[in-house]
Amino acid sequence: MRRSRVRFPPRAPLEFARLGFLYVSDLLLQLKNCPVCGIGHSGDDVVTDAFDFSDGERYLAPLARDLGISVNQLFQNVKSYRCSNCFAHYLNPWLSLSSRNRVFVSGHSIHNMGWFHFQQKITGGAGARLPLSPKTLISSIVTRHGPMHSYVELGCPFQGLLMHVNSVQTVPSTRKKPSLPITMESEEYKRLPSPAARYLRTRGLLDLGFFKLLKSFAAKPIKTSQETLVLPSLSFARLPSTKFWGENCSLYGNSCSASLSVAFGIPITSLDSLRVMPDQSIHTVGLFNVLDHLDDPLGILRLSLRLARVVVCCSHNQPFGIQHQVGMGHDFFKRLPNLIENCEVEILSESDSEDVLCFLSVNSSSSRAQFS
Repeated sequence: MRRSRVRFPPRAPLEFARLGFLYVSDLLLQLKNCPVCGIGHSGDDVVTDAFDFSDGERYLAPLARDLGISVNQLFQNVKSYRCSNCFAHYLNPWLSLSSRNRVFVSGHSIHNMGWFHFQQKITGGAGARLPLSPKTLISSIVTRHGPMHSYVELGCPFQGLLMHVNSVQTVPSTRKKPSLPITMESEEYKRLPSPAARYLRTRGLLDLGFFKLLKSFAAKPIKTSQETLVLPSLSFARLPSTKFWGENCSLYGNSCSASLSVAFGIPITSLDSLRVMPDQSIHTVGLFNVLDHLDDPLGILRLSLRLARVVVCCSHNQPFGIQHQVGMGHDFFKRLPNLIENCEVEILSESDSEDVLCFLSVNSSSSRAQFS
């Protein structure tokens, strides 16, 4: 007997209005301090138009839909501020802890653009677009800071340099194409014809190579090309966040970090492992579009500056999307030397209209102990 799916109607707008906006206040959290530097929210924090309230609606739509309202209604009392201390932009109020769970764990957990870059790369495409080409960027690092003997990237595995470089320890002929199972939660499963779907229900999952359902993942084994840059040591570190970005970023039955490891042979490490490493044990740390997802971005920057000779940062510039609580553009990075003592900033992006790309390093005459 075929089981029908019970669909619960969304909360009606009238019912929502009758409950009053105290219900919204349970979903949004009023901030007392800047979420980046922790300095108290004051009258000097000016209201700005740095956020585009139409950008990022798709992330918040599941939460608003559950309530039977629009994203505009949900965010109608939210304003954009610029911190007078660190020059970061932030939204206040913003999503409460329970709302972040509903949005980034169950509502819209998959980073679509990141997975698109991954699929592109393993099928011979370009992958993530950076303000500078990977070859030019690494050449700039080497010219300014010497040969890269090691590289660690933090945050999203699909946004930075990791898919553009190989480790000398990885032999191209032995690298395998990713074998990613299709689960009943994936979009590919939902598009399967019913006989195949019934078969999958009995088997539980289907290996890609069995029916070759996704030709993009059935490409030839990845080979090293002339454009591929080779570095001695590579690794990727996951960063925890109570904003829950990446907590459930899984597709084809694998998490994003596991997919990177399977496809490119790059080991995964943890933030705790990084904390116990000695000073300057890494040549370069990469932070690509990750700082605005963290609860303590300045703490991660201090840790990175202690560990590495150079830190490469790429960050969205305004207008920022409302799926981010904070926005850190050119003015924030120009302000960093005032926030982190002895931090030197070299901004590489050419105009304020494009994403920020910069190198961070420690003044050579200062001690790294202050960054511990």
